[in-house]
Amino acid sequence: MQTHERIVGVTLNIPIFEGFGRTYKVAGADALIEQRSAELQDMSHRVSMEVVQAYSDAQAAIKNLDASEALLATAQSSLVGSQRKYEKGAADVLEILNTQKALADAQQERIRCITEWRSASLRAIAAAGRFGTSGLKH
Repeated sequence: MQTHERIVGVTLNIPIFEGFGRTYKVAGADALIEQRSAELQDMSHRVSMEVVQAYSDAQAAIKNLDASEALLATAQSSLVGSQRKYEKGAADVLEILNTQKALADAQQERIRCITEWRSASLRAIAAAGRFGTSGLKH
């Protein structure tokens, strides 16, 4: 007499309590979203401040440019007046030299103001470009 014996086993795991792992993962993901949102808002504020600063610098540079133009015109006029006085004998060479130096200083200031204005304008354009692309997702 032969006996055959067969055993079949099935294991079934039914979790009754998983713990709080899933809840912690969801809370962690929510915190990460909040952190990234705060970082984005902070970056947006910084870029906005750069735009405002660049615009303010450009406006100040324009005022300096206008003032340097007036200074240059005054220095040129002063030199013409000094030369006329010299031709009539009412001024000496020292006065001519002083007005020429004032004109050279005014020309140098004009060049500095033009350079400052161009630089400020470029910074404003660059800052505005960053502001325009700050909402793009990478």
